[in-house]
Amino acid sequence: MENLLWQIGGLVLVGILTYLIVFRKRGGFT
Repeated sequence: MENLLWQIGGLVLVGILTYLIVFRKRGGFT
């Protein structure tokens, strides 16, 4: 069960990181 949680947590972290990177490259913050 812990393995599943670790995998889900990792996917969420990667998704947030990629989302922020793409957002910054687009300049969506301004």
